[in-house]
Amino acid sequence: MPQLRWNSPFVQNALAGLVLGLTAGIYVALSTLGAGGGPAFFSGLISSPLLNRFGPAICSSVGAAGYIIYTGSLWYFAKTGRLGFPVAAAVIMGLGCSIIQAAVGYVIMSYPEERHKGRYIMISQMLSFLCSMFSSIVPLAIDTNNLSASGVPPSVYITFIVLMALATILALFILPPEKVRRDDGSAIAIVPRASFLSNMKGLIKALMDVKLLLLVPGMLATEIHLVYLGSTNSYHNDARVRCLNGFVALLVALPINFFLSWMLDHTQWTRRVRGVIATSFIAVFLIGAYIAEICRTYKWNRHIAGPNMDWNDPGYAGVLILYIINWVACSLVLNLVMWFLGTLSNDPEKCAHYSGLTRALLGLGQGIIFGLDAADIPYKDEAGALLALYSTAMIGMLLSALFIVPETKYFEEEHVIIPKYVQE
Repeated sequence: MPQLRWNSPFVQNALAGLVLGLTAGIYVALSTLGAGGGPAFFSGLISSPLLNRFGPAICSSVGAAGYIIYTGSLWYFAKTGRLGFPVAAAVIMGLGCSIIQAAVGYVIMSYPEERHKGRYIMISQMLSFLCSMFSSIVPLAIDTNNLSASGVPPSVYITFIVLMALATILALFILPPEKVRRDDGSAIAIVPRASFLSNMKGLIKALMDVKLLLLVPGMLATEIHLVYLGSTNSYHNDARVRCLNGFVALLVALPINFFLSWMLDHTQWTRRVRGVIATSFIAVFLIGAYIAEICRTYKWNRHIAGPNMDWNDPGYAGVLILYIINWVACSLVLNLVMWFLGTLSNDPEKCAHYSGLTRALLGLGQGIIFGLDAADIPYKDEAGALLALYSTAMIGMLLSALFIVPETKYFEEEHVIIPKYVQE
């Protein structure tokens, strides 16, 4: 059982996960309701130098503020129909989203011991899922008996903005790695002060690491499902079904997340075996779900109004089951990507670059799918594009597990302090 100290890696990871849940987690809930935007590509690239320069606390707090502005702009658009504010806010949120998620990824990858990296990813994800569940309950409670509800009520926006404001305050209590202490009393790493230019050089060096190439499709695919499922959920279902789908999927994701973390941290298997088994487990459900999606949406026509399905309608059970499998499998791709990246380094500076790159490619992937969705291509074609990207991502991670993943990075990185149990 980890020690519950403010400067323990466990508590700091939980705090970072809670901040992410109160911002990005709520954004996920908004996406399931049919509202949403996408993080920016270039802000992801510059987030790692900012993170190494200013630390996770300031970056997380500033990033959380971007979510407040964006959520307020969605409320404004719902009231007025004017696009100026939402467009500007989407840019701001894109910057903030990349920075806060890079900061949380930095904590996830560099704060835990190697044997606990799957657990730390799981804790962060589960806190995000729990916040998303709560965010799904709010509109569900409002819309349960309102069959005509077609948008997001103002009370939902107000609740979300208050929670995001809380996140901006909590983020300020995230400690930098040099102030964090493991349970054995040792520090995590010695983090040298570097200029912004030096950090940019470090970023370029990290980007040129060929070991990352196999993980690029996975980074692109980590959150593209939010676009597709948000769009199809909005097209096919009424408001209360959209809320229920999101809530149930998040609920099911909790135990599956725990099981995946057990596989990733099961030390009786080598790291490469863990990577192969965990990736294969997700791939089976992921690829199967999108083959089913292509079949389901084959005759859908975006230019004809959807059925506006309610949970009392025939056939809803099958729709819900497919949504759950799809959402859960897709959401756990991020767990795999973060674990694979975490096997490549324990150095906070390098992990910041990896996390920033992940957020940049995440934004690029979402931007591509947003573009396809905005072009009103048939849903079956959009599902086919996701199937192709997810299949490529799974193959890349399997190859990485087989040929790239090292058994340990301890004693190979000069800034990392080795845990006492490893030295004994």
